[in-house]
Amino acid sequence: MSVSDGPGPTVGAIMIGGIVGPTLYGLTCSQGFMYYGRSSKDSPLMRLYVLAIWLVDSLNVVMVGHILYYHFITNYGDPDVFQTPVWYA
Repeated sequence: MSVSDGPGPTVGAIMIGGIVGPTLYGLTCSQGFMYYGRSSKDSPLMRLYVLAIWLVDSLNVVMVGHILYYHFITNYGDPDVFQTPVWYA
């Protein structure tokens, strides 16, 4: 395998997204916490909708974290790992 068959220039974008995403997730958690503290007059459907969005965002952060760990920790130095997708991708 030659050097040109490696992961390419998108690895930096993966790392930037892996740092910025959880940071924004922290803001989402903070907003959700403040919402539930002040949302006693909202309908249960609206409160459920906010919870569903938070759960989807949580799942996204977990999956991105798994991808980063799989590619950069578990398979460190193996350029072939970028040729096959992770099990849930």
